[in-house]
Amino acid sequence: MKYCIVCAARKLRESLSTYFFSCLDNATAPYYNIGNQSGETNMKFFKTIVPAALCAALSLSLLAGCGGGGELTISIGDGMKENDAVSVLFKYSDTWKEDETIFRINYGHESDAVLADEYTLSFCDSDPTFSNDFELKAVYSFRKAELEGRTVSGGSFSGAEAEIVINDLSDYLPQGEGTQSVYLVLHSKDTDFKNITTFSAHEFTYEWQEDGVTLVSGS
Repeated sequence: MKYCIVCAARKLRESLSTYFFSCLDNATAPYYNIGNQSGETNMKFFKTIVPAALCAALSLSLLAGCGGGGELTISIGDGMKENDAVSVLFKYSDTWKEDETIFRINYGHESDAVLADEYTLSFCDSDPTFSNDFELKAVYSFRKAELEGRTVSGGSFSGAEAEIVINDLSDYLPQGEGTQSVYLVLHSKDTDFKNITTFSAHEFTYEWQEDGVTLVSGS
């Protein structure tokens, strides 16, 4: 799978200074294995319609890289305010296998961000931006104390990378024949899923193989 940085994405990035994207390599990464953690939250929310332009501004992502995978940055914050975002950078391959790293992540906050007590990364069976009924399955979390010393500015994350490993992918990803979809969601203790500025969701499509899944698209 190969993604390129397009000019349109660059222009959009420049026009919204709240959100920054980066490619930062770190040799040392703590290991996070969530295979034996339930981390499941069942949520049902009634949604209001959110303007498409606002959705795009607050769920910005950038995919780049070579044939082995891609990179993605998702952020939450008010797109009308400068420097108030909390962002997570993901690096991933185009195949996910059990007991192997599926994401290498980095996270940080901008200078004027108001931090929640805890942030969570979850897989979701439908898009929480539009769905009234969805299920979140947590794969990683970090607390305010961990986030406070980690900043993102000018496309650079100050902290070290972490890794996400899943022991049983079928516990987190919808199963079935052909192409399937799952949403990666960044949310916090303060998230109101009726308010698009308090969470961010990104779709991955994939196909099941004998030893894991192969990504069809990360955008």
